[in-house]
Amino acid sequence: MRLFVVPIFKNHWGYHCQTSVLPSGRLARWVDYASTKWEGLSAAKPNSWKFRLYTSGSNLMDKIDYHEWFLKSVPPRNPVEDRGRMPVICPATLDTDEVQTKLTHLITQRKPYHQRYLTLSCLWLPLSLAFSLVPLVPNVFLFYNLFRVYSHYRAYQGADHLLWLLHNNQVDFTGTDPIFQAREALFRVTDEDPLSVASIHQLSHELDMPLLEVNLLRAHNQILDRASEAGEYTPSTDGDSAIDVHSHPPSPSSGSPPLDSVDPDKKKV
Repeated sequence: MRLFVVPIFKNHWGYHCQTSVLPSGRLARWVDYASTKWEGLSAAKPNSWKFRLYTSGSNLMDKIDYHEWFLKSVPPRNPVEDRGRMPVICPATLDTDEVQTKLTHLITQRKPYHQRYLTLSCLWLPLSLAFSLVPLVPNVFLFYNLFRVYSHYRAYQGADHLLWLLHNNQVDFTGTDPIFQAREALFRVTDEDPLSVASIHQLSHELDMPLLEVNLLRAHNQILDRASEAGEYTPSTDGDSAIDVHSHPPSPSSGSPPLDSVDPDKKKV
């Protein structure tokens, strides 16, 4: 398992966890089934309600905080498998002490957040289940509520795993890596110029890590949107500030990434 930290704009960074540990068990099989069904909606006719539902749902999921998507990509803690150290890989332009401080703060902040909203999402289940009584209308509220329950649950597990690794000194903040050393020019981020979409695409393509591109594009969009709203960034006309995450899918099929985004890539770079 490796954790990538990539600067996006000013002191805002994107994160990605690469792991070959695939989720197992009944819940994982249900999620795979639901993901397959969801992706199937993207093949519907453009004017159909299925395609509109898919488009609206994908846009809604892209509004979910990119930190949550990152934590969901971290596999749950397994005492049998947690025997190795996890390297944190970042460009030489980032200070490793700052990376450690910000990552620790992020995890300690997000763990109770997802625990709280997991409970609230569960409390909404009875009400959303009541919409099933409406005939001939798919219970979108229930499906989305179930997705949020699962999403908060997986993000909580990911945060718990990372926090355990930090507390047990199982994280190597090694800083730069051969992966980034040959690509330092891609990560030159200033107070005026964010990381370019072309750099994100080139990095993920060269590393053969499509989910890295999806996670970084989502972080890129959200960070620049928030900076624009705060008056810290003026969107350019080259389209970098309005990139469709789903135009860079992690698989041959178009659409959003699976509900449980685990990078299956086992290639050593």
